[in-house]
Amino acid sequence: MRNVWHIWTATFFLMAGAVRGATVQNVTVRARDTFGTDASDVLNHCSVKAGDEYSAEATSRDERTLLDTGRFSDVTVLIEPLDNGAVNVIYMVQRRHRFQEPLTITGNAFLSESKIRKLSELRNGELIDSAILHERAVKIRDEYLKRYFRDVLVKAEIQPIEGSAGFATVTFTIEEGDRQRIKDFTFVNNVSIPASELRSAFGEYPWWNPLGWFSDTPVSDQALEDARQKAEDVYRDAGFLDAKVDFPVVESAGEERINMVFNVTEGDAYTVESVAIRGVTLFPDAEVLASTGLKEDMTGGRKAINDAAKNIRDYYGSRGYADTMVRPFIETVPGRPGRAVITFEVHEGQLAYIRNIIIRGNDKTKDKVIRREILVNPGEVMNEVRVERSGNRLRNLGYFSDVRHYTEKTDADDQRDLVYEVDEQNTGRFLIGAGFSSIDQLMGFLEISQSNFDILNWPNFTGGGQKARFGVEIGTRNQAGEVSWTEPWFLDRPMALSTDFYYRNLWYREFDVTRAGGSVGLAYPVAFGRVGVSYTLEQVDMKSVDNRNWYTKDGKSLIPGADDLGDWSGGSGGGWDGDESRYFKWQKDEFGGNMNSIFRLYWERDARDQIFVPTRGYRAFLFGDLSEGGVGDNQFYKLGANYRHWFPLPWGKHVLSLRGRLETIESYGDNELPIYEKLFLGGPRTVRGVRYRDVGPKAFDAPGYSDHHVPIGGQTLALGSAEYSIPLFKAVRVAAFMDAGSLGEDAWGGSMSSFCVSGGVGLRIDIKGFPIRFDIARPFKRDDRYTDTEVFSFSIGFE
Repeated sequence: MRNVWHIWTATFFLMAGAVRGATVQNVTVRARDTFGTDASDVLNHCSVKAGDEYSAEATSRDERTLLDTGRFSDVTVLIEPLDNGAVNVIYMVQRRHRFQEPLTITGNAFLSESKIRKLSELRNGELIDSAILHERAVKIRDEYLKRYFRDVLVKAEIQPIEGSAGFATVTFTIEEGDRQRIKDFTFVNNVSIPASELRSAFGEYPWWNPLGWFSDTPVSDQALEDARQKAEDVYRDAGFLDAKVDFPVVESAGEERINMVFNVTEGDAYTVESVAIRGVTLFPDAEVLASTGLKEDMTGGRKAINDAAKNIRDYYGSRGYADTMVRPFIETVPGRPGRAVITFEVHEGQLAYIRNIIIRGNDKTKDKVIRREILVNPGEVMNEVRVERSGNRLRNLGYFSDVRHYTEKTDADDQRDLVYEVDEQNTGRFLIGAGFSSIDQLMGFLEISQSNFDILNWPNFTGGGQKARFGVEIGTRNQAGEVSWTEPWFLDRPMALSTDFYYRNLWYREFDVTRAGGSVGLAYPVAFGRVGVSYTLEQVDMKSVDNRNWYTKDGKSLIPGADDLGDWSGGSGGGWDGDESRYFKWQKDEFGGNMNSIFRLYWERDARDQIFVPTRGYRAFLFGDLSEGGVGDNQFYKLGANYRHWFPLPWGKHVLSLRGRLETIESYGDNELPIYEKLFLGGPRTVRGVRYRDVGPKAFDAPGYSDHHVPIGGQTLALGSAEYSIPLFKAVRVAAFMDAGSLGEDAWGGSMSSFCVSGGVGLRIDIKGFPIRFDIARPFKRDDRYTDTEVFSFSIGFE
């Protein structure tokens, strides 16, 4: 009967093509349910009216509108031609029932009724149909599968309530079957690859390995098939091209416990005898062959062969030959088991040129914001490598949830239209919350930012590709406010104009530092990275300074011209009339309230694969600062270099990162260098495992009698660190690390302290915009015996 219904429906649809433009005589509704109530209210959602000219587009639109209401499980529009040339339009609808308590559950023993109710997510009055209940039954079944009920069956049944105008009860019938907890996944006849490596391919690790703590054990037939395929892929990629891993068989391992046993047929491990190519007419064979990267005696794994085929496609695609197809053939060498001749058959594409570049889907983002990221232009050859790279650039903007590109044929055989289709996403962010870190302790924050800002697009202020941010932090050790704006394409050139206005108050043990000011900068890309200049004008003040006497460990005063371990006599240095060696009070009197007028010249190169949690590439930064005395009060210069490199490792998604940092700072003229401009080392962002800022030069309140000290900073800093991170599951990683740093009292490496070396482990929670880091570390070697240990640290941000 159902097939007859579909044939009748199809007949009416075919007839609809012959009545286009006819007048609609009547519009009616027919309900395919047994609710026993009028369904004429359906017409309130329909645009087609009696007297209208018939339009298939209008009826299709009505069909979509009705389905979007969520009230109907099926909607069909029928067209009935009449003898007078007019048509009747009939909306056939299948209304959904409304669920009414109680929910009936039968057959469950292991899972409680309350647990199943929660999994079903059914609410009184909710619209339901067979498809919706099937989804809920699958959720219940998945929960049983996690508990090792491999043969569980879950059925859902709707029971209409007679005379209730569409209400129905629901019954879930469960056949649990036997619980079969999987003890182990074993492999037989796997001579060349250990079982542990095969198991790790589908997320099964020893109990002590954190990677296995958060992965689901494959239990269902589909999950086991996926596991079998992944294990087979390990063999194929290792050169065992004929390897076969069978679907596992169940082997009893005791009461309610089983083993899953995979049988392996390895076959030969192939290495490359030779590489050949055919079908190439446009370029020299040797040149195309060289692009494959395959060489004699290399492992002939499937991934290596597929990568070589892609390299050939990229070779052609980068030269404009679109739609080039490459197919690898593998032939064994008679009498030489495990040796393979790899032949790539090339079907050369046609040289294609770009006629137009079309942007679709950008309702908010301006066309020019997208086009300036595209590395090809109309009239150029269709360089498929640059086309793909352009798509990646658009994805990295963060403006779009999806970016697709494709070509459309034109009237000219050698021309194509290149289309980039984007799905826009929310680019604004509002964050408010509270946290705690080892440095800032208790803190609250608020941030409003827009990464696709347009200062001229009132009142939406979006779509221009600019970046704007307003942020406030209030904590026990840190108070800050900042407003920033960046135009990455100033004057429609790839020149970034940035402005920043800020207020920052940082609390240290010996004094507070307040900085209030603003900066403006320009950056321009060069052949290798980009160069930039900036100017900062700020007032720096010191508050809540420590009023005690402080000396070097040899008992000498830290204040120029002061007597050692006694009152200042005024004889040699002159200029300060304070008492004894009150170093921090002297610093406030000398440098508190001073202005900094700083010019910066810098170069940077960012070759990371992604900005947030990189896995490969590097970032390099060189800078020079000059604080001049014409507008400002403090006179100093500062030079620095910072380099970090990320290396993806060939197992799992493990990443090794290395970091190096060198800086030196020196005053010029007759001025001393303020303590708030000195360099400090130690703590969560530099050398972990020691107290914050405690590496390097120190001051003592009772030298020779007490080790009590405070850091006073240095003028040359050297830092190196290595970190090995392992992803556990989405947004969570574990890490092991080692840090080493030294801080010199003088500029240009003078009086460098011994290196402080530490190591430890940590946890990384990768929340975009709010990354969190927990570390446990201890120093293997301290720079001096006074540097204090701080085992645990917690911080927000990774740098």
